[in-house]
Amino acid sequence: MLGSPQVARLLEAVRRAPSWANKQPWRFVVHPREIVLFKEAKQLKEGKDYHLVDCGIAMAHLRLAGEALGLRGAWQLAEGRMQGAGSEAECVARYVLDASAPSFD
Repeated sequence: MLGSPQVARLLEAVRRAPSWANKQPWRFVVHPREIVLFKEAKQLKEGKDYHLVDCGIAMAHLRLAGEALGLRGAWQLAEGRMQGAGSEAECVARYVLDASAPSFD
């Protein structure tokens, strides 16, 4: 179960993650046992969706921060859409807390 201090530290680690043109195209929805990652609409440059690459970097930062806090979990690819705040975001993945997930030890 995620507590408020843990969530704040996890999201702060993600906020510090680098992104293309510092766009930080991710949004998170936090549930007690998982964090769902959404990305903003595609930002194509040279035929590449840099927002998807940026979300991968954010996922790595969240996972490493979780390990530092003693939280074990795993990313699972996901699909769906989030409406609101004047834009539509695409679901990328879910970070599910799981004590049996492998760690970096």
